[in-house]
Amino acid sequence: MQKKIGIVTWITYHNFGTFLQAYALQRVVSSLGYENKILSDQKLVDEIHPKAGLFRRFLITCYHCLFDFKGLWKGFRKASESYHSFEKDYLQVDHSWKNESELNNRYDFFICGSDQIWSPVIPFQPYYYLAFTRKKKIAYAPSIGQDFYPEDRKSQMKELLSDFTAVSVREKRGAELLRSFINKPIETVVDPTLLVSSDLWYPLVEQGKTESPYVLCYLLTFNEHYLRYVKQFAEKKCLPLKIFILDKRYLSFADEPIYAGPKEFLYQIFHSSYFFTDSFHGTIFAIHFKKWFRVFKRFKSGAANNQNSRVENLLSIAGLQDYFIDESEFDKIEQLPSIVYTEVKESIHKERERSLLFLNKALMSQS
Repeated sequence: MQKKIGIVTWITYHNFGTFLQAYALQRVVSSLGYENKILSDQKLVDEIHPKAGLFRRFLITCYHCLFDFKGLWKGFRKASESYHSFEKDYLQVDHSWKNESELNNRYDFFICGSDQIWSPVIPFQPYYYLAFTRKKKIAYAPSIGQDFYPEDRKSQMKELLSDFTAVSVREKRGAELLRSFINKPIETVVDPTLLVSSDLWYPLVEQGKTESPYVLCYLLTFNEHYLRYVKQFAEKKCLPLKIFILDKRYLSFADEPIYAGPKEFLYQIFHSSYFFTDSFHGTIFAIHFKKWFRVFKRFKSGAANNQNSRVENLLSIAGLQDYFIDESEFDKIEQLPSIVYTEVKESIHKERERSLLFLNKALMSQS
């Protein structure tokens, strides 16, 4: 009889990488012979911000109905519908649980990860550390994403992780931080979107469709310097600039605004001629699809909120550290050599195999 696994991660938050890493981890766990569902965290979101969330959505709706002349609100609704379609078509999500006790009875053991569910800058929520159960617990690639860990969180983390069967995180720096105050093996593994080969992702894009060449940009943080450079780059190449729209400030730079869910995100990267991003998962899929890409540094070195370590770790594995660019390095963007993807894929394959071994061993453990 198959063991039933509950996967705890963010799934209410609409972010391309969030949904795609959940999809990949679910596929891998299924391929290893385990029945599993992603546990909806909507109840937690509603509990934390019930009235505030409703009031905020009401104000936003009123604003866009009265003042939105550029179709921003319509675009965001389109993107939201795309996320819901992706969940319906590609994810197995348990929305029916009523309380944590019910979860504990419904599943044989639990996996938490990936994404930044353990980030110290995110409000602490014991659910993401599997505090509700004494059953077998595995952490697969949650992200710390910081160069520090607050003292007030260390005691909480130490207690919560004490009964985990196996613990892994996504970045080497995160593993070093946890090892400094937790007496337990902490492994470093790849993000679930790299735990599968590129072959998993190709069926999600329309490969046979022909697109005219374009420059694509996906920035999680608005940065006018980066956007001006990308706009000039596109003009120099005589190509239209497509930008994933996260707020209205991006619209003035885009020749074609993109409102997307996870599938559209993959599609646009796959068909792009040039791709600029500051995103960890944007970088991963540029590598999966063997694209021409450059990664902008999203955070200033030394900043309290610096989360560059996850991208730095990824590019280090791939041997592409030189492709991580800040505002002072625009002159080298076009001088960088073409990426030798046979070497990149070989390096990632080694890390994938090691990470799969960790996960399979953890799942098979009877402790």
